[in-house]
Amino acid sequence: MSAEFTEWERLLELVSRLYFIENKPQTEIGSDQKVRATFAAAKGRRDRDSDKPLSQATINRLLTEARQLGVTAVSVDVSFAVDLVPNVEVAKDLRNRFRLQSCSVLETASKRQHPSQRDNSAGDPVAASDNDDRLILGLANSTARDVVSALAPGDHVTCGGGRTIWWLARAIRRAPEANRSKKNLIFTPLSGRLWMEDWRTGDADIMERALDADDAVHVLADAFEHEPARFSQINQPLYQEDQAKAVEICQTHCALGVDGTWNWECPNASWAFVGVGWLGSPNHRLWIFLNRFEARERSAVESYLRVAGDDLLRIKQACAQADLPLPGDIANRLFACLPMPDRVRAHNREELFDALASIADDVEALNARAIVASWKHLRRTRRVTAIAGGRSKLAPLFTMLLSAFFDEQRSPSIGRGDASPIITELSTDVATARALLAAIHELQQDEALAVWYQRCAQRIGLSIP
Repeated sequence: MSAEFTEWERLLELVSRLYFIENKPQTEIGSDQKVRATFAAAKGRRDRDSDKPLSQATINRLLTEARQLGVTAVSVDVSFAVDLVPNVEVAKDLRNRFRLQSCSVLETASKRQHPSQRDNSAGDPVAASDNDDRLILGLANSTARDVVSALAPGDHVTCGGGRTIWWLARAIRRAPEANRSKKNLIFTPLSGRLWMEDWRTGDADIMERALDADDAVHVLADAFEHEPARFSQINQPLYQEDQAKAVEICQTHCALGVDGTWNWECPNASWAFVGVGWLGSPNHRLWIFLNRFEARERSAVESYLRVAGDDLLRIKQACAQADLPLPGDIANRLFACLPMPDRVRAHNREELFDALASIADDVEALNARAIVASWKHLRRTRRVTAIAGGRSKLAPLFTMLLSAFFDEQRSPSIGRGDASPIITELSTDVATARALLAAIHELQQDEALAVWYQRCAQRIGLSIP
């Protein structure tokens, strides 16, 4: 990972490695020069303080914290030390404003704050760091601890792909085995594969590893390998030459059926874990492909994704021409993104609406050729947890949350069905949450603007008329 780690997080890794890997006694660890220096740096003490050995009680407390965070298991991995803490007040406000069932808003604990973030005047070291890897780790690690305890025997769990959900699956697998004692779980991917070239392992960056829904499901199944469970794989490219081929594959080769149905006697899903992506993000695999396809690079024009290349390029050009954000995606199902309120005020609203409608039609035509969950699959799922944050996710998150708000406002849900909101829960960072709150506050102060947004959300297919 390219994420930076604080001295405190590295201290947890160092002490754990010496104790669990190198079998050093706690008294020897407390006297280790590097341990003393790292502890002093983490506490902000002067160099001479590092001459004092750490007590056995201190070492024991550090080992306990490392175990609780999942830093130590079979191996030692500092990535699991990236821990975010809840901001309850902002979470409650975001939940109530967008009418979500639950919401988790997270921020960095002061002792885990990286030195480069300490003087940030905005008060949000996570979002201000521009470190996507670190944000993903924190959101996934924090969410995983809640997920493991909330899963119930027999749950049908579905997963999208991408970095966040892949890391969530790893964090769940890292949880203590006693917490993963759940029988008869079913794990199902929500989309086909989105690979373009080969994968790398070992010291490679996370973005060069397998990140598809199939892979997240496999990791989750491994987490419950000592319990009766079942999981399926799609093992098919996301995009097909035509809609008929996509329908045939969903009907005959996938647990994921057509138009909200499930094959192989799978029940409706109990819980879905999805990231919220944006095609304008430099880490999005479709963005990477599209740039290469537009440049006519061989790796793109000869890849299987070429069947979607011209359509994606046309959508990209239409968004640029209308000054609209590129589409977002949930579990690789694309959707037209609504512009943020400041952009709406700078344009003719009817022209924006017409452009959105055209882009939405092109997006749905591409979705029809994809091996991907429909919105009905998610609307019928008891809990749909979206995990996303950062500046690049603001427009797609606002689009999805606002559409859910309109659906819940129209018909407050008792159960889950075809008219229910697409997502029910959100885990995000505090800066993204505050930006979302500011946007919906602006709508609530301008009734005409709110009506326009509701009309748009219905036209792009995310809100039920």
